[in-house]
Amino acid sequence: LPTPSVFKRRLALEPLRQCCLHLADGIVGISGHVLQQFMRGRQRGPSRDQLLYYGVDPKPFRKCKPQRDALRGELGLPSDATVLLFVGRMTPLKNPTFVVEMLASILPHVPSAYAVFVGSGDLSDLVELEAQSLGVKERIRMLGWRDDTAELMASSDLFVFPRLEHPKEGLGLVVVEAQAAGLPMLLSPGIPEDAVVVPELFNTLPLRLGPGKWAEKAADILSQKRIKQTRALERVAESRFSMTRS
Repeated sequence: LPTPSVFKRRLALEPLRQCCLHLADGIVGISGHVLQQFMRGRQRGPSRDQLLYYGVDPKPFRKCKPQRDALRGELGLPSDATVLLFVGRMTPLKNPTFVVEMLASILPHVPSAYAVFVGSGDLSDLVELEAQSLGVKERIRMLGWRDDTAELMASSDLFVFPRLEHPKEGLGLVVVEAQAAGLPMLLSPGIPEDAVVVPELFNTLPLRLGPGKWAEKAADILSQKRIKQTRALERVAESRFSMTRS
């Protein structure tokens, strides 16, 4: 509900949800998880309650080619840098400081690791402070919001998304986009299964295991051969997220 008051949200949420359930002509969820949460056990009506996934435009991902050297040159990184990419709002829910802790833990396993953050928010300064306190300040890059996410994904090595597990993400469109770019991912269980299109790229780990275990898992993923980007893209383009189906 569009109000900054937690009290008003809690007071009004359930009555308004009941109004929707009883009076709406159609209820559309962007994922099965979202629709299930909204219905809360109520029987779904086959003609009224529907799923409609976002469409992912494959064109930017078909156009972009991995520009590893160019990206590393732009960011002032070594040519052999291993890029851990975070894309999202810098908020407690998205948990970007966890990436900094993971970066500090992964260096003994992957000495070439750097973390690149795309996005902005209240925790931007805290991310930098955390990096400084852990001695990895020179190994992070804060890019703010960018409109070349497809190119960044295509030239990175691992997508890291340690979103808080509760409540779950509505869908996680950026996760679908990372799959279109053929980018291996390490995610928290806060992403619903609806977002899984290319299982070979999809790796989840509970946050309670801590950044050390995440670092070990990331090093293992980075050591594996990744599937071709063109193959991953076609699977996304032919999935429930295709522009024609959406």
